[in-house]
Amino acid sequence: MRKEYEGRLDEIPCIFNLMEPLAGTVDAVKELAQYFDVYILSTAQWKNISAWSDKAAWVQKYFGDSKDSPFYKRLIEKRRKINISKVAGKLRAHKIKKAYVTLVSL
Repeated sequence: MRKEYEGRLDEIPCIFNLMEPLAGTVDAVKELAQYFDVYILSTAQWKNISAWSDKAAWVQKYFGDSKDSPFYKRLIEKRRKINISKVAGKLRAHKIKKAYVTLVSL
């Protein structure tokens, strides 16, 4: 399958369900969430129709789906790539402190 999707791994069906978080990131995010409002900002390939639900399932798997989860109702999924600094500027306008953590990497 890897050869079939060479150069476009994020189009592999259900790929996001198969990923594991980078070492230490889950604990780091949970610690950050004690001091900051944390969000996940993500996009998905147009051709990967399962990506949206797979990403939500991934967040719930590693961070839980209860109101105690640091990302409960804080997963922002956009259709197109956006400038993160513009989003961060809007968050700052609402007095939300920012912290960026990469959870997974292709």
